[in-house]
Parts: sequence; structure tokens; C-alpha cells
Amino acid sequence: MKKLLVLLLLPLFSFSQLTLETMSHINDSQSFKRAMIENGFQIREDGTGDENSIEYKKMGVGELPEIIGYYMMRAEDEPLFDEKMMFIYTSDYKGESESHKAIYDKVKSECEFVEVREHHSSDVAFYKCQYVKPPKELLELQAYLKKELPDSPNIDVVWYEVGFNKSESLHLIHFPTTNKANSPTMNLLKSVIEERKLEKLDSIN
Repeated sequence: MKKLLVLLLLPLFSFSQLTLETMSHINDSQSFKRAMIENGFQIREDGTGDENSIEYKKMGVGELPEIIGYYMMRAEDEPLFDEKMMFIYTSDYKGESESHKAIYDKVKSECEFVEVREHHSSDVAFYKCQYVKPPKELLELQAYLKKELPDSPNIDVVWYEVGFNKSESLHLIHFPTTNKANSPTMNLLKSVIEERKLEKLDSIN
């Protein structure tokens, strides 16, 4: 009977599992909310109250959330702020989180270590990962940059960065730049390219 119950519940657990691939394709507040809702999360009413952040939680067996998801949006008075995302996993009775471990192990085996740097006032180990299915906007950005910057043939923007650290019994996953195609740095680069094109046109005329 117990075995039958596990087999019946297994599809439900599999369906609501938040994966690295799903996380990596979140690029704005709408896609964050959609991913949270489709993976069994609910809005966190007792959050920080920050008007520029969105918080969702996924409850586990006990009273504490199993996972808390944060999406930090760019404020109007902070145009150079990168929108970012963080997931906090609580530990089980063994001090572990199987959901977190599955993502961590995948990154460790498939991604390239970049560096340890300070992020949210803590040291975080960051990795560079390739997309399984690259977003259309990044493919278009890659083609645009290769066309406009022919002296940089090896330019590559079709990847994402993910970081890990631990705070006491909490396991954290960080995505420092969610909307890479429209990040402040990328928008500045595109502006410079367009200005140079205008200067060339003016010189011809």
C-alpha cells in the first residue's frame, strides 16, 4: 500500500520541481511570478515589504517554507541596478536540502567556476553556465554584437551566471543578472554602438 502511494504521488512531486533550466529562463517579474505559480509556490505575505521585490514561498512538510524565492526589480531612481533573483532553501533534519543539492550538483558538473566575490554582503561562489535552450533575445543580441563589433569575433553573451553560498542552516542560490539582454551594462554598450554609427553617417554627409 505504501509503495502504491509513493507511485501515485511521484508525478506530483516531479511536476512541481523547480529546475535550473526554469530558473535560468526567468528574465523579468512576470516570468518569475509565472515560474513560481506553475511550480507550486504562493505569494509570501509576511515578506520584507520592499516595494521593489517580489517574494514567493513553497511550503514543505513542517511550518517553515521549503523554498523562498526573491525577485529584486530595478527602481526608477537606480537605473544602473541589475535586476536579480535569489532562492533560499531551508535544511531538513539532516541539515541538507535535496532540492538545492540537485541544482548544486548539476552546476558543479556542467558549469565552469568563475570566482568567489561579494554579493549581498556575503562571499558567493559563481559559475558560468551554458543554456540548454538559449533565449531568443540573447541569440538576437549575440548576432547584433557580432555584426556591429567585427573586431571581436569571439564575443559570447549566450550564457548565465549562478552563485551559491550558505548562511547557517540556509542554502542560497543567486542569479546576479536576470535580464542580461537589457542589463544596464548591455544597454550602455548598445548605446555606444549606435552613437558610433550615427557619427559615421554624419562624417559621410
